[in-house]
Parts: sequence; C-alpha cells; structure tokens
Amino acid sequence: MSYPNESGAEFEEPRIDAVAMTALLEGLVTQAQARLTALGDALCQHDGQAIENHAAKLRLILAGAMDGFAQATRRGQVPRALCGRLAEAFGQLTAQREALARSTAALGCLLDVLVPRPPSSGYSAQGHAQRQRNSGSLLA
Repeated sequence: MSYPNESGAEFEEPRIDAVAMTALLEGLVTQAQARLTALGDALCQHDGQAIENHAAKLRLILAGAMDGFAQATRRGQVPRALCGRLAEAFGQLTAQREALARSTAALGCLLDVLVPRPPSSGYSAQGHAQRQRNSGSLLA
C-alpha cells in the first residue's frame, strides 16, 4: 500500500509479516507498561525529576505504539490480546492522571488556607461591598 509523504510523493509502507508485527507491538506495549509502572513509582515517591523523565519517555513510547497499532490495523494484523493490554495501559494512565489532578486540587486548597489572598477593598460584580473573609466578626 502506498501513502503520500509531506512533499506529495508516494512512498511504500514497508512490508512486515504478521509475526514480526506482533513482536513489534508486544515490545511497544511491554515498554509502555514498564514506563507506566516507573511513572507510578515516581509519583508515589514525589520525585519531580523522575516524573518528568518517565512522562516524556512514556509519551514517545505511546506515540510509537499508536503508530504501530495504526499500521497493524490497516493490515488487519492486530492481535486481540495486545489490544486489551494497550487498553489496560491507557486505563492505568488515565487513573494516574486523575489521581494527579486530585492531588493538584488538594494542594491548591491547602495553599488557599495557608496563604490567604489579600482582602479586597472594592465592590463585587453585583455592586455590593465585599466583606473580608477573616475579619473576625460574625454575621447573624
């Protein structure tokens, strides 16, 4: 099968037999799973440098995996077991992303408590004077 490249000329996609394609995809999924595990460990250890390193490598691996699966799909050579493993890896990635988002939101709330915003001396959008949150007085 031929595809146009960036200059408009066509190129032939290299022919890979089903066994070689399965081995290639197996390697990509295994790499993605290993990198996800390493990223999860770095998140648990709160190691920012390791998180950045593993996340960058994971992005490259997942991009390669998606390209490989796209080629295999065009040829009808996608093993079902590998599709399940890739879906599981994406599920794990989604769970890590959600946990990180929750942690970030909790940190934001903690910072709001520890570092309160300076009181505003202006008016709100409704035209009412804004009261200070920590003024020490109670409103009945």
